[in-house]
Amino acid sequence: MPNPSLKPTLGTATSSTQRSWRARLSFICYAESIKKWEQRSGQQAAIGVDAIALMDALQLNLAVLAGYDWGGRAACVVAALWPERCTGLVSVNSYLIQDIAKARLPLSPAIESGIWYQYYFQTERGRAGLTANRREIAKILWTRNSPSWHFDEATLD
Repeated sequence: MPNPSLKPTLGTATSSTQRSWRARLSFICYAESIKKWEQRSGQQAAIGVDAIALMDALQLNLAVLAGYDWGGRAACVVAALWPERCTGLVSVNSYLIQDIAKARLPLSPAIESGIWYQYYFQTERGRAGLTANRREIAKILWTRNSPSWHFDEATLD
């Protein structure tokens, strides 16, 4: 059953040719319904199932999927879990399929540093990264913030 908190609305459904259809969807999130359905709201598999349900309702066996933001994530989920239903994929932005279990684990400091100043150290993941990689984080910060300072390893320690 499609998620009531993400109300897919069919914006347009037009036949470009006798053999192809183009459907434009919008996922609109209503705050009052989030509280009731929050455990499913935005779950990757759920929005993929919703997209497949829509394709089934429109009797589309094959589709080129395209999306932005959550629509891109839904398109990626369909392409990954039902590749036989997808003949092409265009996904725009960073909301792709995510390994939710590993999302809380820190990556290497060189990769994590891209998000440090936004929110990283305010999260449990940031705390875990700082605990596990304190020296490496300090080295990256020293190198990036003072590029002309050529410190040695003893000074860093």
